[in-house]
Amino acid sequence: MALVLDGTLGVPVTTVTGTLPVANGGTGGSTSTGTGAVVLASSPSLTNPALGTPASGVLTNCTGAVVASLSTASGSAPSYSARAWVKFNGTGTVAITASGNVSSITDRAVGKYTVNFTTAMSDANYCSQANVQKGDASDDGQVQAQAGGAVGAEQTAGAMPVIVLVNVTLTDSPAVFAVAFR
Repeated sequence: MALVLDGTLGVPVTTVTGTLPVANGGTGGSTSTGTGAVVLASSPSLTNPALGTPASGVLTNCTGAVVASLSTASGSAPSYSARAWVKFNGTGTVAITASGNVSSITDRAVGKYTVNFTTAMSDANYCSQANVQKGDASDDGQVQAQAGGAVGAEQTAGAMPVIVLVNVTLTDSPAVFAVAFR
């Protein structure tokens, strides 16, 4: 049996427009904004999902490339960061002053060093560069540093040879700088 509320049996038919208060069995709202259960508690605990691109947060559990590209000062050419860099004292007992991705320096001979990487490059095809500080203010000689493929010490994925020269003579230096880009 079905009960039809059309007013013919003496049961009034009421059409509700606007907002039906919670006290009268309504939700207190006049529009529907979603699906699911209606929340009528005075202090409900709601969780909003994070949708779209987050404006901030900690990326410890993310997968994929976190940084797709680095910004450039101007133009649209890509930027490439140094994969390893070091400043070291090459006189006496060789000592690293500051570094990034460099585990140690090997002193091979006077003016000859090997920069050993903490994490190796993907191959030996990286760009290496070195520079050196002059020994003293009165030194008028030609001072230079070379990094990369030197005879007898080829550049590898795990290490970069560096030599220091003053007037084409191998010499130790108190401040040697080397960097690798990939």
